[in-house]
This record gives sequence, structure tokens and C-alpha cells, in this order.
Amino acid sequence: MRITNAGSADYLTNLIAQGDGVEVMPCATDGERCEPCSADQADMWSVYIHRDGHGVQCIGDFEIEGNNRNSAKAAAIRYAEALIKLHPQLCKHGVVVGF
Repeated sequence: MRITNAGSADYLTNLIAQGDGVEVMPCATDGERCEPCSADQADMWSVYIHRDGHGVQCIGDFEIEGNNRNSAKAAAIRYAEALIKLHPQLCKHGVVVGF
């Protein structure tokens, strides 16, 4: 399982420092845009940093490989939990898993 769309280290550091929660959502893509969807329609599970008053910003995508939908979701949740352990300010909202 690999993470894509993570951004540069400086970008992630700045975004995480401003964050107060982490969201994990199933998403579908049409090649240009990525939109949250139901788990059964997902191409990937995406991890977002929540910023109070500013919404969410995607920091990584975990692509679904074959029919193994649960491995992408599990990897995204592990990544989100690791972020919270490293950055305690993200605990305000904790890990929110959608759909």
C-alpha cells in the first residue's frame, strides 16, 4: 500500500501545524477531480487535515488495489492515527471516518 498526493514536506508540516483533526473518507476520481463518495463506489481512501474555520485539505490518498477495499481504508486509518500520535493538537476532533 502506498500513499499518493502527499505534497512536499514543507507543505505538510505547515498544514499539520494548523490542523485540529484528521478525517478519512472514501473518494472517487474521474482523472481530474476527487470527490467524497460511498465506500462501495470509492477508488481510494483519502486522509484530510481539518482546520477549524477553514474546512479540510487532503494530505494523502490510499488507492484501492483490486477488490481489497478494506486494506486501503485500514492503511488510511493507521496513517491518520500515526499523525495524531505525532501531533497532539490533532486530537481536538480525533480521527473521523466517513461513510
